[in-house]
Amino acid sequence: MLRTKKIFVMVVSAVVALVMLGCGDVDVTVTKSEAYIRNTDVKGESTNCAVVLQAQQGTSYSMTIESEGDWAHFSNNQLSTEGVMESNSKVVYIYFEKNNTDADRVANIEVNFSDGASFSLSFTQRFINTAET
Repeated sequence: MLRTKKIFVMVVSAVVALVMLGCGDVDVTVTKSEAYIRNTDVKGESTNCAVVLQAQQGTSYSMTIESEGDWAHFSNNQLSTEGVMESNSKVVYIYFEKNNTDADRVANIEVNFSDGASFSLSFTQRFINTAET
């Protein structure tokens, strides 16, 4: 009988210890949704730029580009794209040709996340100034 009580006390002590270990502070890091372009001033010779997305894994996003003449597009040759964050950060590329026009051109990007965050971004592709050579 005494042995049964000792075993019972040891089992209860072990269960209490496990519960106490499992009740510690849980560090849950939530990534705030964000979107930005590192370099908003793009050389005329460049043919792409990147939009950096940061959000909690599993967050959906959609992006739309507007530019006069529709000169900028996503990899699917479309003016919009969408997806789900597979990790906390992602890079989405925007593609375009060299700017052989005689003026700078601007593209506007709207980014919307499923958590309600939205961002209005833009970048300028400078024209290739051949007079400076």
